[in-house]
Amino acid sequence: MSDDLFAEQLLQSIDFLQKKLLILPINNNTQVAVFGGSHWSLLILSIQEKILYHFDSMSLSNDRTAKEMHKKFEAFFHDNINLINTRCPQQKNAFDCGLYVIVIVEEFKRFIYENCILKKFDDQKLDKDLFEKFINEISQCMTPESINQRRKQLKAILESMRTDRKK
Repeated sequence: MSDDLFAEQLLQSIDFLQKKLLILPINNNTQVAVFGGSHWSLLILSIQEKILYHFDSMSLSNDRTAKEMHKKFEAFFHDNINLINTRCPQQKNAFDCGLYVIVIVEEFKRFIYENCILKKFDDQKLDKDLFEKFINEISQCMTPESINQRRKQLKAILESMRTDRKK
């Protein structure tokens, strides 16, 4: 089975078209059957709006992978999808891309909860204005220092899990 066919079947199995969003971490590894790749970034697809937002903490290091995914979404939908390379807090080293993806997803989850769910905007479209508000928020709150702090928190959680498993 081809990767494209597998992806299409997977999306259909989760009732993808009934969702508002797809949050998808992407890696620049072109050989999906082999571990590898050197960079992670994040795609958020607003299904209703047909907009694919790309968050890349190393400028456009993952641009080619994002464009490949963009083409696959257009083929899946049989429609045009707008790809937007968003402003994104930038990492200051060569190894924090995965942490940036994790923190952006956490912040996005918090943002959607506070701005849509708590305010009972169940039918609100996740349009460009709402995403712009989110982008402005993460630009202010995500700093190399906050990412470093999150790394320490995640390390402590993992060490705790390892300790618990040894018991």
